[in-house]
Amino acid sequence: MLFFYTARTSDGQMQTGTIEAASPDIGVELLQQHGLVVISLRPQGASIFDAPLKFFNRVKSKEIVIFSRQLSTLLDAEVPITESLRTLMEQTGSATFRGVLFEISADVEGGMSMSKAFQKHPQVFSDFFVTLVKSGEVSGKLQEVFAYLASYLEREYELVSKARRATVYPAVVLFAFLVVAVIMLVFVVPQLTLILTESEVELPFLTRLLIGTSNFLQAWGWLVGIGVVVGIFFLIRYGRTTEGKEFFDRLILRLPGFGNLFKKMYLARLAETLSTMIVGGIPIVQALGVTSDVVGNTVYRTILGEVMEAVRRGEMMSGVLRSHHPTIPLLVTQMMSVGEKSGKLDTILRKLADFYRREVESLVENLTNLIEPILILVLGGGVGILIAAVLLPIYNLASAIK
Repeated sequence: MLFFYTARTSDGQMQTGTIEAASPDIGVELLQQHGLVVISLRPQGASIFDAPLKFFNRVKSKEIVIFSRQLSTLLDAEVPITESLRTLMEQTGSATFRGVLFEISADVEGGMSMSKAFQKHPQVFSDFFVTLVKSGEVSGKLQEVFAYLASYLEREYELVSKARRATVYPAVVLFAFLVVAVIMLVFVVPQLTLILTESEVELPFLTRLLIGTSNFLQAWGWLVGIGVVVGIFFLIRYGRTTEGKEFFDRLILRLPGFGNLFKKMYLARLAETLSTMIVGGIPIVQALGVTSDVVGNTVYRTILGEVMEAVRRGEMMSGVLRSHHPTIPLLVTQMMSVGEKSGKLDTILRKLADFYRREVESLVENLTNLIEPILILVLGGGVGILIAAVLLPIYNLASAIK
C-alpha cells in the first residue's frame, strides 16, 4: 500500500514523499528507521494510476529466489531467524519487498510462526512457498527447505524466462514494424501523394492501395486507435473473468508451435511442484491442491481438481489423468502409474519434470531458429511492398519525363 507522508529530518527540515508499506504502523516505523519524525501519514487515494503503480512496485520472482537462497545460507550459519530476516530486509533494494520483510520480521519477533507470517502476504509468497515452510517448521529442517525452495524457484524462473524469450522476440519485432509502417502511411505517403497527383501519372495497383490505406488512416485513424484501445480493455476485463481465463488458457494450449511449448512448461511445473510437496511430507490431497494453484493454467487446475476427488475416493491418480489425453500425455500417465505402484512417485515426478524442462529448452531453441528466418521473410516482404509502392510511380514519372 502506498502512503503520502510529511516528516521532519534530524536537522529540522520538512520532507514530503511517498512510501510503500503493508500498514500505516509499518510505514511509520520504516520512516523512523531513516531518522525521520513523522508528522502525517495518509494512504494514497485510488486513481487510474494505481494498477500501473502496483505493477511496477510488485515483488519480482528473482527477488524471492535471492531471498530464499540467502536465508538458507544464514540459517545454515546458525544466525537466528529474526536477525537473518532483519539482515535481508536491510540488504534488499526493493522498497516494497523491504516493507514486507519488515512486517514478517516484526511478526516473527512477536511469536508468530514463519509460515503464518509469510501467509499474510499472498501477493508475494504463494501457497506452495508457505506450505513448504510450514513443513520445515514441523520437521525442524527450515534451512534445507529454504535451500530446496531456492533451487526450485531458480529452475522455475529459468523455465519461464526461456518460454518468454521465445514469445516476446517475434512480438516486439512485429510491433516495431507495425509502428514504422503506420508512421510511413500517416506522414510520408501523404507527401508522396501530392507529388504523384500533380504529375497525373497512372499509378500502379500497389501505390493506389498504399495511398488508399494512408487516406483511411488520416481520416479514421483516431477511430481505429480508440477501437484498438477499447478492444484491448474489454479483452483484459474478459480475461479476468472465470469464463474468459478458461477460454484464453485453452487458446494458449492450441496455438501453433507455441501451444506445445506452454503445454510442456505447465507439465514440468506440475511434476516438479507435486514432487517437491511429496518429498516435503505434505499429504497427497493437500499437495494436489497447492499444485493446482501453482500450475498457472485453468485447464490443468480443473484436471488436478478431478484428481483430488479421485484420490479422496481411494482411486489412483494415473487413472483419472489417462482420461485427459492429449492434454496429459500418455508418457505422464504411464510413468505416474509406475510410480504409484512402486511407491516412488516423487522420483518419477522429478524425472518427468527434468524431461519436460529439457523439452522446453529444446523447443525454445527450435522455435527461435525457425522464427528468425520467417520474420526476415515477412519483414523483407513488407518492406519490399512498401518500397515498390513508393518507387514504381517515381520510376514511371521519370520515364514519362524522358
